[in-house]
Amino acid sequence: MERAIGYAPCRAIRLTVLNSTPRVTFSTLWMMVLTTVGLLFGHGHTVYAQCPVICHASLTVALDSNGMYVLEPADLLQNVPAGCVGDFEVSVTDTLGNTYADTLNGDFIGQVLTASVLHTDSGNSCETDLTVVDNLPPHIACDTLFIYCNMPTDPAVIGFPEITDNVSPLDSITYSFSDTFTDLDCFAEAADTIVTARIDRTWMAQDESGNVDTCVQKIWLLRATLDMVEFPPHFNGFDQAPLECAVDDPYDLNLTGQPTINNYPLTNASDCELTTSFLDNEVPVCGGQVKIVRTWIVYDLCTDESRVFAQIILVEDNTPPEIECPEGVTFNTYTNSCMAQVWLPAATASDLCSDFEVQPSWQFGAGQGPYNNVPTGIYEVTYKAVDACGNESACKIHVTVEDDDVPTAICDNQIEIALQSDGTALIFAETFDNGSHDNCAIDHFEVSRDDSLFDEFVYFDCADIGTPATVYMKVFDANGLVSDCVSHVSVTDPVKPEIVCPPANNLNCGMDYTNTALTGMPFATDNCAVGNIDFSDNVNLNSCGIGTVLRTWTATDESGNATSCTQTIEIKDNTPLSITFPDDVVTYDCGADTDPSVMGAPVVTGTDCENLGIDHTDFEFYTAYPACYQLVRKWAIIEFCSFDPATGAGFWEHTQIIEVHDDEAPIVTCPDDLTVGIDNASDCETFAQLPSPMVDDCSEELVITNNSTYAFDHGADPSGVYPKGEHTITFLVSDGCGNASQCSMKLLVVDAEPPNPVCNNGVTVTIQQNGFVTVTPTMLDNGSWDNCSPKDQLVMQVSPNTFTCQNLGNQTVTLTVTDPFGNSAFCKTTVVVQDNFDVCPDIGNVTIAGKISAPNGEAVAQKLVGLSGGVSMAMHTNVDGTFAFQGLPTNQDYTLTPTYDKNPLNGVTTYDLVLIRKHILGIDPFTSPYQWIAADVNKSGTVTTIDLVELRKMILSMQVGFKNNTSWRFVDAKYVFQNPNKPLDEDFPEKIELHNLGANAWDQNFVAVKVGDVNGSADAANFTDEAGNRSLTEPLTFRLPNIHLTAGYEYEIPFRATGFRDLLGFQFALKLATEKVELEGIECGDVLHLTPENFGTARLDQGLLTASWEAIPEQNLPDRAPAFTLKLRALKDARLSEVLRLSEAAMPAEAYAGSLHAPAADLDFKAVNVEFEREETPALQLLPNYPNPFDQRTTVGFYLPKPTEVLLAIYDLYGHKVWQKQGAFSQGFHETEINLDQQYIKPGILILELNADGFKPQTRKMTFMK
Repeated sequence: MERAIGYAPCRAIRLTVLNSTPRVTFSTLWMMVLTTVGLLFGHGHTVYAQCPVICHASLTVALDSNGMYVLEPADLLQNVPAGCVGDFEVSVTDTLGNTYADTLNGDFIGQVLTASVLHTDSGNSCETDLTVVDNLPPHIACDTLFIYCNMPTDPAVIGFPEITDNVSPLDSITYSFSDTFTDLDCFAEAADTIVTARIDRTWMAQDESGNVDTCVQKIWLLRATLDMVEFPPHFNGFDQAPLECAVDDPYDLNLTGQPTINNYPLTNASDCELTTSFLDNEVPVCGGQVKIVRTWIVYDLCTDESRVFAQIILVEDNTPPEIECPEGVTFNTYTNSCMAQVWLPAATASDLCSDFEVQPSWQFGAGQGPYNNVPTGIYEVTYKAVDACGNESACKIHVTVEDDDVPTAICDNQIEIALQSDGTALIFAETFDNGSHDNCAIDHFEVSRDDSLFDEFVYFDCADIGTPATVYMKVFDANGLVSDCVSHVSVTDPVKPEIVCPPANNLNCGMDYTNTALTGMPFATDNCAVGNIDFSDNVNLNSCGIGTVLRTWTATDESGNATSCTQTIEIKDNTPLSITFPDDVVTYDCGADTDPSVMGAPVVTGTDCENLGIDHTDFEFYTAYPACYQLVRKWAIIEFCSFDPATGAGFWEHTQIIEVHDDEAPIVTCPDDLTVGIDNASDCETFAQLPSPMVDDCSEELVITNNSTYAFDHGADPSGVYPKGEHTITFLVSDGCGNASQCSMKLLVVDAEPPNPVCNNGVTVTIQQNGFVTVTPTMLDNGSWDNCSPKDQLVMQVSPNTFTCQNLGNQTVTLTVTDPFGNSAFCKTTVVVQDNFDVCPDIGNVTIAGKISAPNGEAVAQKLVGLSGGVSMAMHTNVDGTFAFQGLPTNQDYTLTPTYDKNPLNGVTTYDLVLIRKHILGIDPFTSPYQWIAADVNKSGTVTTIDLVELRKMILSMQVGFKNNTSWRFVDAKYVFQNPNKPLDEDFPEKIELHNLGANAWDQNFVAVKVGDVNGSADAANFTDEAGNRSLTEPLTFRLPNIHLTAGYEYEIPFRATGFRDLLGFQFALKLATEKVELEGIECGDVLHLTPENFGTARLDQGLLTASWEAIPEQNLPDRAPAFTLKLRALKDARLSEVLRLSEAAMPAEAYAGSLHAPAADLDFKAVNVEFEREETPALQLLPNYPNPFDQRTTVGFYLPKPTEVLLAIYDLYGHKVWQKQGAFSQGFHETEINLDQQYIKPGILILELNADGFKPQTRKMTFMK
């Protein structure tokens, strides 16, 4: 190849390159030309040139003996041109994009690696495929061993060789061995030592790379002599304890021992050239006891010598027979006496060693009997078993002789009984006996009225008068036998009643003297009962109703006995008139009830004979009704009988002042902190439409102001034009009664307006000597600007920004401008790429291009697409979702693989759970294969309830990200699913492979599927965390009582739902003020399938409680039905609205309504609201006791809306009252201590009840522990 390069007008240079020159690029030729020019034009001329960098196509390096390899630039480069000045940097990258330094170790073996070398001065670099291997085998060292001939040769006993390796850890090196045994002649020697045999053990060790090393270990078996033999010990009670018959086996050598050398058994299988044998001689002692003389003989095959040893083994019988007694027996007496005949039963026994005998004995003799005339009683019998060696054992039973003949009972048939003065009579059992007898002896008598409960006597009282009674008598003999008989009894009462008249009485005129509640009742008693008390009056009254009544009282008992007495009653006028007017009243109740029944009325006494009239007139003076005002009430009383208009006698009047005050400041709840974006392209400010605060107060004369300098109005509405930055807006609320409160909200105004990019047109660039050219933002910027940020804070990027010889001609580039707040915009222009230096060779190239779109066709922008194969590189998709790899070498294999694994909750809400559940139940199956892929959350190849569980955990913040999946999956757009209703059964492609590419490959498109987003609401353009815009209908509202919380107490807060119609699911997050309350628990209400698992508590440390619920079919609840209840413990005094609110920052608050069988497109989206209801009438509250459970003492609190009489009582579960406290209490909060120390109460559940006049009783459960 020849090519002429012009350099100067006076001479030309021709450079010839032979065809055999390997891989010489034009950059290399140009460097050679420049070098030649420098030589031709002499010294003193400096030639500036690029430093071309050319790498080997691939490189394999082997780790050294230390398991390391330091990669040098020379390893990668084909050569280093002489003109290169400066340093080279080497780096290594794996397939995951991890970058490492130049030092390699065993961790890189087996990985697909790319090594790069960079010339730091010129910026030129190249890459090569790198393979790391380990070619060094492990090292195994075998030592020669000398061991006893009877010693085990297992490596676990005699040891393993030492193994080391440069890379592999010892526990990953595999090893094995094989043995060759060689028997040697008598007295053979090795290393001046007499041996009997040799084992040649060949070891093999292999590391993880398959490298193998071996060694041969020689194991010599040492010659043993008769002097080295140790004989087993005697079992005679001196060397070792004797053996026990039937327990120890004297013929078990493991027990009795055998000859050993160096504590290892010497057997005929040993390679010691010594043989062993023994002979036993048994001598009987007694029963199973025996003495064994065991003669051992050890013979040396090499010397014909032997050793003889007699071992004594004594086997004793020290165990007595095992005896088992019969069951105890019972014998009955003769019918005519208290004696019996007894035969003793036989016992059983056994002995494993010796013969034995068994015999019983007791106080009447030895042997089994018979024994005559044994009296009644319980007797102990002892059985003994004795064996041939004198060992004995015993057991005992009891023999009972009992009387089974009952006594003969004879009763007195008729008895008459008179009651005593106390109305009772006790009659002992002997009174009813009429000659009862027994064959042995009578012990005692018992009687009963009902033939059920018997005692020594029976009881009669007034209830038995006139009614015949039956008495049952039992006769008991000395042995507890019993018989019975019956007597008949009649009862009489001869005692008269006693009566005491009430004392003489004075009554006021007008009182009813016939009313015994005023005059009194007599006191009458009788030994049984007073049947009747009546009276007769002798009346002596004048015309004014004054005089005397003489009253005779008579008491009669039920037997007709009667007694009388007399009472005197006088009628007088004893009560003067007294009037007490009500006091002035100051109340702080909002909208207080000013009725006289509440504020007080005149109290008049002594009106028994008077005729009165009472009236009042009210004058009201308002300040801020109904919170604070004054009422003047004029009272007037007239007594018509004594009224004198001239003197004013009989007329009274009084003025009562009633003041209604309000000393509670308004409860102000500021709007949540808000962030708004500036959408003004010219100014760095924006109009903010802001909500007003929520105010809860008694007064209707509220004045609300705000302190914002940017608000249009300084009233309740702080809306206005706000500049960028953080603004604190404080609201002040006054109620007209002198009370005021305030709260603040923060408004963060951020720059949401993207910059204004301006591109140059017609920019021309030329390929540089290194074969490419880089376009910088400065080349394209033509005055880009931003509404809020100066230009030096704007970040500009060009894409694509690098062009090679494959990109000659017009190229469309994008200039993206980003402000410090992340807002970005772009402009496009055309860059003309030229080859003015004639750098580009005439070679072929191809382009791979495509687009990534969501299933709905929306472009997926700024996502990474990886290219591997002939060229390894990656790029992000453009704003329209397109990508293009240009200038690729032809005839190579390429693979496209998109990836994105961020923002896992993008587009994921509880609504997706509803759609997945409807699909699983077959109600509304998926219509697209991409919905199946999105619903397969755990990437198991199926859509099941497990996918619902994992997705709900992510929605509730209980799990971060997908465990076995990525946020997005990408499917080859050209792939046609064979069965769209079962797409997960197919191996659908998630990458595109192009083989031996020889032409441009266009339309290499992918469909991007957001995992978990079944309804396709994810933001495919910018991948934000928004779930998409919703068209909302009637909201789902949870109504809460805005109660006042008192520190230290637990409260149950019901969430009562309105708008809960045709709901299929909902989600929301609650923000708790954790410095004021803490969550104690959650109780579910009327919503089906709502359980504590539908609530997420993973972020409670941040004050967030998340909720996600879905159900099939749709559900309806009546308005104000309790959906669920939160159990809160108050840490500080506060209103409920101050400690709990919805948080849209954690998740969108929304609900989903529709029919079970309606398609997904027909479902309605509802907003979720929380509203606090003002309590118009303060409620009676009984707070939980603390501690609970408690031992003896606990404290309970309660709140009274008004002063009233209160009864606190405690009941057990049987309704028995075990404690109470009663008294008058003022309005407000009260606490009282409960002490059950002196009460006898079983541990368990108790019921605490609060009763207050005018209110429904309140109850709570308590747990008592003792």
